[in-house]
Amino acid sequence: TVDDGVPVVLKFESPIDFELIEQGLETHQSGITFEAYRSIQGTETGIYDTDVPVYKNNIQSTAVDYTQQVSITTGGGFTPDVGQTAVETLNALSASATAQRSTVFAGAQGRRGLAAGTYYLSFSKLGGSGTALGVYSLIFNEN
Repeated sequence: TVDDGVPVVLKFESPIDFELIEQGLETHQSGITFEAYRSIQGTETGIYDTDVPVYKNNIQSTAVDYTQQVSITTGGGFTPDVGQTAVETLNALSASATAQRSTVFAGAQGRRGLAAGTYYLSFSKLGGSGTALGVYSLIFNEN
């Protein structure tokens, strides 16, 4: 849920290099803009004190459980420095009339190696007023 003027920001921290496989953004009501930034592009604000669950996809593996390296938290904010643009942007806007309401998907896929570090994933309301509802999914491999 994203409200007017109040972005939801996830802090993605990885002490190791990782592989970004796919990102998806669905909106069920109104619109959402997703923007990703590297930590060197701005300033963290607030306190990231709420863990976001990460689901492992190794159900059929016979290997010993892997200790997750990546942590994802929320609760704070991120302010990009003047002149900085997002390294990734997705927009999803669905019809707002009740009779026309639908789910809209925007996504980016293709394996990309990314360096260890801190990334900020920001979700803000796109168009109109009120609340936007949606789902963001992120698929990655820890290297």
